[in-house]
Amino acid sequence: MAGLSKEAFAMTAICSRTKGTFGVTVDKMEGSYVLMWAFKISPDAARREGYDVTAVHGRVEFHKDYPGCPYCGEKEFCVCGSCGKITCYHGETHVECPHCGFSSEVMHVEELDLKGGSY
Repeated sequence: MAGLSKEAFAMTAICSRTKGTFGVTVDKMEGSYVLMWAFKISPDAARREGYDVTAVHGRVEFHKDYPGCPYCGEKEFCVCGSCGKITCYHGETHVECPHCGFSSEVMHVEELDLKGGSY
């Protein structure tokens, strides 16, 4: 993807509706981690590409052109409080993580931890 900084990375997410795995390209811009693009990818390919080796903490925003989940189109997401994985968020007040099954109330935060790797 052209125009990304040297701090850009990709992380793995899962669609809460279809359970489809997808990658999200993230770049650091003006002090925030910006979700730039989303694309379908198999869990095995994401592991091979190292989409879980970089850990960052900070404010997360969406680029104006971020397309959302390639399966359901949702642009919002939540992070599991147990396994730390990303999943689509459709406005529920209570969610169950499709990665690990952890169930909890949704809580809004200003900053969060992201885990990703090379893109």
